[in-house]
Amino acid sequence: MPGPPSASVLATSGNQTVTVDCSDTVGGNIQFLRIYRSSGGGYAEITSGHNLTTCHAVDASSTITGAVAGNLTTAGDPVMDASGVATSKLRLGGELLQAAPRAALNVFLSGALTTTWTGATWTPDKAITVTRVEAQAKSAPAGCTTNAVVRLTDGSSPVNVTLSAAANSSGAVSQNYAAGAPLTVGVATPAAGCSASPADVNVIVQYRMQ
Repeated sequence: MPGPPSASVLATSGNQTVTVDCSDTVGGNIQFLRIYRSSGGGYAEITSGHNLTTCHAVDASSTITGAVAGNLTTAGDPVMDASGVATSKLRLGGELLQAAPRAALNVFLSGALTTTWTGATWTPDKAITVTRVEAQAKSAPAGCTTNAVVRLTDGSSPVNVTLSAAANSSGAVSQNYAAGAPLTVGVATPAAGCSASPADVNVIVQYRMQ
């Protein structure tokens, strides 16, 4: 497949008319040609909303016109990975995503964390990668001989957070969990010997789809 031709147009402000010749000039059949307008260092495809129609030509001469302003270029499509997703940016609902979207699961562990118990069981329908677990206590621990440990696990691959202060984090992790595997969030190790036990803890699990 031949690369795109090198061509650009710099339009000044106001209504401008640009005509592109879709003639077959590369020695093969042109199936389609997409025009992009540069914006903020990237390329945004100009659609019919900008009074621009798609150019189709197979061994024929055709033209497209559009009243546009700004920098125009015939740059090719964004590079796609094996799944057909743009490696630089993905447009979703009109918004450009720079990275895989993240989601968060919230679990509240009420009362003092002085016993072992499960606060929630969660079964994701799709495989996920957990990237961080954080725990925020309303009452911070003090003077504990054994700090409480909050754990996210599927029974074999845990992500632990030790509660040594009001705000606690696992740090950045990359823990994969399979689809349909029940995950539990709870107190794996109870606090002991504390002058003030950690209590009323919000646990946030940050994750993304695999």
